[in-house]
Amino acid sequence: MKKVQDFYFKKAKEENYKARSVFKLEEAQNKFKFIKASDTVLDVGCSPGSFSQYMLNKILKSGSVVGVDILPNSFAHQRFTFILGDIKEMDITTFNNTLFDVVVSDAMPNTTSDRETNHFRSIALCRAIFNLAKDVLKENGNFL
Repeated sequence: MKKVQDFYFKKAKEENYKARSVFKLEEAQNKFKFIKASDTVLDVGCSPGSFSQYMLNKILKSGSVVGVDILPNSFAHQRFTFILGDIKEMDITTFNNTLFDVVVSDAMPNTTSDRETNHFRSIALCRAIFNLAKDVLKENGNFL
């Protein structure tokens, strides 16, 4: 079967992003301007790294991005720190009591052939991300 490569897939490759999903983040940033130049950002479910790539282009040298995922991540940058692990087992101490200006996530659980299982896994993951964001987000911070 031939693999379909849409406009955003091709655009991501042309702009050296690891995934086409980065354009969802770009659209939100263009509309709401929620990432500021000196922000400290947490990227939950960061693999393969396109959200982190994009955010590092938006922040200055004083800003940084921390990415967490249960999957290994090959993305590397001097202002990017990767933490391998399950967010359900993390709290603010995982991040050395750092509070973040922005928390973003495009995480998705592993899927099965059972829709109901997928649905409940997705809800559980969203809740875990929300609970983590409540612990680590600065007052008046942004959560996407």
